[in-house]
Amino acid sequence: MLSLGAYQLLLTRVPVHAAINETVEQAKGVANGRASGLVNAVETRLNMVERRVGVDAVFTHAGCESADVTAEQAENLYWIVRQGIIKGEPGRLPRLKVPATPMQGMDVGYCPKDGFLAYHLEPGAKVKKGQAVCDVIDPANPHGPKARTTIYAQTDGVLFAKRLNGSLAWPGLVLYRIAGEQRLAHRAGMSGLDD
Repeated sequence: MLSLGAYQLLLTRVPVHAAINETVEQAKGVANGRASGLVNAVETRLNMVERRVGVDAVFTHAGCESADVTAEQAENLYWIVRQGIIKGEPGRLPRLKVPATPMQGMDVGYCPKDGFLAYHLEPGAKVKKGQAVCDVIDPANPHGPKARTTIYAQTDGVLFAKRLNGSLAWPGLVLYRIAGEQRLAHRAGMSGLDD
C-alpha cells in the first residue's frame, strides 16, 4: 500500500489528496484499521519531501526513527528505493519464507453460491490437501448447518491470499489462493492472471 501511494504521489498526475485518501482507505482493511494512521502519516510526510530524497529523510519526515519502524514498514520503503522512486540504500532483499512454487501449483478457490465468508485460516498458514479453507454461509437458508458450504484445499501449500471474513460472495468469485509445490492438472496453461 505504501508503495502504491508513494508511486502515485511522486510519479503520476493523481491529485495529492486523492492518492493519500485512496491509500488510507485501502489500509483501513488491514490490521483491523490500525494501519490507516501509519499510512496516512507516511504518505502525508512523503508528499512534503521533494522527489529524489533519501530513505533517512523519509523516516525523519514520517516522524519516526528507523529503529522505531517495523521490518515490514522498512521493507516497503526499501521497495520504493529499489523502484528508483527515492534515493537510498535498498538493503538486502528479504529472505523467501518458502521456496518458489510453479504457477500451475496455485490452487484458486472459487465461490459456488451466494453467501457470506467465514475463513478457517489466515494468510501464511500451511494447508494440507482436503483441509477446510473457508465456509460460504447462505443467510437465507433456515436449515442451520446446511446453510454452510465448506470449500476445501486442492493441494498442499501456503495460503497467501483471501478475502475478509464476513465479505459478501457470489458464484465464481475467487475466495483464496494457495501456493503449492505440485502442478495441478486443472491449472495447466493458466498464468495466474486469468481469474
